[in-house]
Amino acid sequence: LEIRFAMPLKLKTSDLIHDLCTQLSHSDATKICVKKVVHEHWLDNAEDIKDVPRDRLEKWGLPLKLIDEIYDYLYEHDANANLSGIKYYINYTIRPALAGSVPFRVFNSLKDSVAKRRDPEDWAARKLQGAWRYRHLQRAKR
Repeated sequence: LEIRFAMPLKLKTSDLIHDLCTQLSHSDATKICVKKVVHEHWLDNAEDIKDVPRDRLEKWGLPLKLIDEIYDYLYEHDANANLSGIKYYINYTIRPALAGSVPFRVFNSLKDSVAKRRDPEDWAARKLQGAWRYRHLQRAKR
């Protein structure tokens, strides 16, 4: 049982600060902030900022709005990475295990009938595409 969480952020701190300062329309403050965070305190990777408390960044003289944007970006990245890990686990571990179960087949048949009534042309195209892929998969197994 393996669920993948929070992929490391491969972004340089200087790039993150530059992008956020530009978003906040204060690109003139980029050099000062990069100097303080990257050069004076050696936080080269954006991932390293997570270990620094907010009040310490405030003491270093970073603007409060920039601090908020940095942490918002980092938390959003973690949330997206965790969500993709959970989706990966569901799609490649749980779904195949349930594929043959009766409730799964009943749900799929209900979903199929709703799709057929909603857009018959799209439903027919998906059915043909599924049959074509299945046929090619069977040929590849031979």
